[in-house]
Amino acid sequence: MNTATARKPRRVARKLYESSPRELMEIARRRYRPLARRLHHPSPITEQFLRSDEYQALMRLHVPCTGDYGLHEAETVTQSFLHRAFETDDRLGPFRWRGIQENLDLVLDLITDPSKLTVDLGGAASPFGLGSVVVDQLPFDCYGNEVPHGSLDELPRKADVIISSHTLEHIPELDAELERIASSMTPGGTFIALVPAYTCERWRAGTHSHATFGDHVWTFGLSGTTGVPDGLISYVEFDELLAKYFDVESVRYCGDDSIFAVCHPR
Repeated sequence: MNTATARKPRRVARKLYESSPRELMEIARRRYRPLARRLHHPSPITEQFLRSDEYQALMRLHVPCTGDYGLHEAETVTQSFLHRAFETDDRLGPFRWRGIQENLDLVLDLITDPSKLTVDLGGAASPFGLGSVVVDQLPFDCYGNEVPHGSLDELPRKADVIISSHTLEHIPELDAELERIASSMTPGGTFIALVPAYTCERWRAGTHSHATFGDHVWTFGLSGTTGVPDGLISYVEFDELLAKYFDVESVRYCGDDSIFAVCHPR
């Protein structure tokens, strides 16, 4: 056995020793999830389910009786966040995020319109479905379907709607990608973006890493925010960045320590 091989068990043991019980639970879930996906592809999400009481009940499970889940469920790792992110993520898909739930009617009205070409940018691991077309560098989505386009440049025509959930933080050339998004859309089209906010420490650039999807290379906030910590790596004000390429209709902090934006290409 070489020295590097001998050191690996010790590194693993040290990682386990230094982890809290909650962190150990998350490590186990991360290890199990790829195996589970290979053994069982989730069923595509339907509009009927998303407009049902069942969906809302799953989203409300473990929420305090006041119904106020607050903005910071991801940072505080609430029981509800763990339930949505790990236990029912196959059932909820990208609709597990509070930002999508809070804007569900808008999202569904856009992506279920058969007259529109809706692009799910970076959605292979958790597609929106409902007729949307995935654009992603991964060759297959989580259902085992081949991803039709590896970039926006491959689209057969300009998109009417582009939706992107927790993807932009992984893209190093973000300015160029936003410019590409705007130029890939029809006049009057709608771009919906959901990105992580700086308020979740483990999602900040320089901290978050992911072997499959890549590390977070950007940390997002909004202009005018007070109390932003000094020294954040690659910190950008998301609204100001969007305004370089879009007319921003709305952008705000939302649940699960994220930012939800609606904008239109100029």
